[in-house]
Amino acid sequence: MTVTTAETAVRDLLEERAAAMREMDADRLAACHRPDAVVYDLAPPLAKTFDRERTRAWFAEKGGGSMDYEIRDVQVAVAGDLAVAYGLARMGDGTTFDLWHRTTMVLRETSGRWQVVHVHDSTPFHMDGSLRAAVDLTP
Repeated sequence: MTVTTAETAVRDLLEERAAAMREMDADRLAACHRPDAVVYDLAPPLAKTFDRERTRAWFAEKGGGSMDYEIRDVQVAVAGDLAVAYGLARMGDGTTFDLWHRTTMVLRETSGRWQVVHVHDSTPFHMDGSLRAAVDLTP
């Protein structure tokens, strides 16, 4: 697989993942991740593995249906069967929250299929002593 083809495949998977988020489809989202994918996302605890049922419950808590989700300014680097992708992501439900955050994903290709093996999402915090998350930032 050439780097151009690999990068295209990685970007396609990132768009599939984004579509799964927008549709709040836990099964479709799970298919983008290896079963043992390590996740450092915005919700506690600090570290966990991807959990389809926890994701399904969160989507249900948000009312199901769909949510706003986009990833932009994505950079992709591929070396053999590993890739790193990073950019800025926005998610919201149109009423109670709208949040930009940073996202980095590590992907692995196995038998011609790319999947996420690690996700690291973060939001900056105010370093003024308040430790408040800076959820009002936009690019």
